[in-house]
Amino acid sequence: EDNFTSKLETRWTKRLEELMEYRQRNPQKWPLVESAVPFENKLGIWCMTLRRRFREAKLEDKWIQALGAIGFNFEGRLDNWKVRFDKLKQYLELNKKLPEPKHELYTWARLQYVNYDELSRDRKALLKSIKFQHYYEGKGWAVWLRKLKQFIKRHGKTPTVKTDRTLYFWLTYQRKKYQEGRLNETEVFRLMELGVDLAPNRNPEK
Repeated sequence: EDNFTSKLETRWTKRLEELMEYRQRNPQKWPLVESAVPFENKLGIWCMTLRRRFREAKLEDKWIQALGAIGFNFEGRLDNWKVRFDKLKQYLELNKKLPEPKHELYTWARLQYVNYDELSRDRKALLKSIKFQHYYEGKGWAVWLRKLKQFIKRHGKTPTVKTDRTLYFWLTYQRKKYQEGRLNETEVFRLMELGVDLAPNRNPEK
């Protein structure tokens, strides 16, 4: 057992050094488990282990102190959300439009829009401060409708996740808004005019 403890101590000490190096290169974020970079992925898994042990009160004081000394984020993803928000804010201020599908912020931004109702009050307030919804709705809504009209004209049916992932998720959200009574009469009419099925008891195409 002592030998195992010693090996674990050595491995964790090495991980801590790697984490410190990572933070020097990436001061605005912590390693992500889902990273495609093996080094970051490995560190992300270790950080997740530390957070779990911390929540379960199983993390030794010396490690809490050592991690606290480098400002370790014991809460997990909260700071990563803020980092991405700040990046999105800068992007919108500079480009006056949403990130393109190939941009690193595209998927994250879309998820905030689709899951907006489930976000915390603080996160909603931050998104409202940059008029986040405006980019998806209002004038943006008409742009999406035009893209949908062009797609249906070309393919003879509404998009699926395989044929046009971006339009599919937008349309899925419109169906959700319809079910919740949050689509106005004009929007409902324009979608139904294109033959879109908005019935709440039927699922969109997969």
